[in-house]
Amino acid sequence: MINALFKPSSLIGILALILSSILLFEIKYSVQKIRKELNSVDNEIIKTKEDIHILKAELSYITKPESLAKLSRKNLNLVSIDPTRIKSVYLGEINKLFLEEGTE
Repeated sequence: MINALFKPSSLIGILALILSSILLFEIKYSVQKIRKELNSVDNEIIKTKEDIHILKAELSYITKPESLAKLSRKNLNLVSIDPTRIKSVYLGEINKLFLEEGTE
């Protein structure tokens, strides 16, 4: 029995069994580490999608005409133009200006 255990083919088999067990152990923990990383990336993707959704909602609120009007009143300090400040322009003069610009 002891002689059969020490035959070269038996030693190779035992060595192969030990080596494959160690390799399987390493692969198992590598897969677990990769799964943790994948879960982390998935959670990050979900959070980013939620952030994008919130930003789109904020953008649609901010770009509403009522919100833009409120923001412009608050930040731009614009005043209405007095109609008496507007001068009439002869249409022929405007056409003449455009024609001169086109020839340059």
